[in-house]
Amino acid sequence: MIKLKGLLHFGIILLVLSMAFFLAGPANAGNAEDAHLIKIMPEFDGNALKGFHIKSQVTNIKKDDLVIWMNGVVDHEVQIVFHEGKICRDVTANPNLKHPSFFMNAKDCYTTSFIPYSNTSTLQFVELGTYNYEIITVDGKMSTKGKIIVSP
Repeated sequence: MIKLKGLLHFGIILLVLSMAFFLAGPANAGNAEDAHLIKIMPEFDGNALKGFHIKSQVTNIKKDDLVIWMNGVVDHEVQIVFHEGKICRDVTANPNLKHPSFFMNAKDCYTTSFIPYSNTSTLQFVELGTYNYEIITVDGKMSTKGKIIVSP
């Protein structure tokens, strides 16, 4: 009987610690107040694509807002990269846990897979701060940089 009580207490403590660990882990999505669209748009030299830019190099948002990147560059897939990977992973949340948009890569960058034309990728920013990112093409020949500033 005493052994059974001890196991029960141990099980309850283990359950509480597991829940605390889960809640203290990476941020969970929820409570989005607003969404901000960042358009990745082509730049042309005559009829030839010479690069791309993002509308609004600096995006100011409030805590818990969503940021949605949309690839508007025809025939080019792009990737969004936060070079301070662990920091960005810990202060953001993927709003769609069944199909998360961002992952840590082998270089410790927080990054999307390559996003085809007209597709999007989304993150929710749940902590205050300034977060720099880069958008690159598959071949690495075109890139641009942006910044997200999260305020209360």
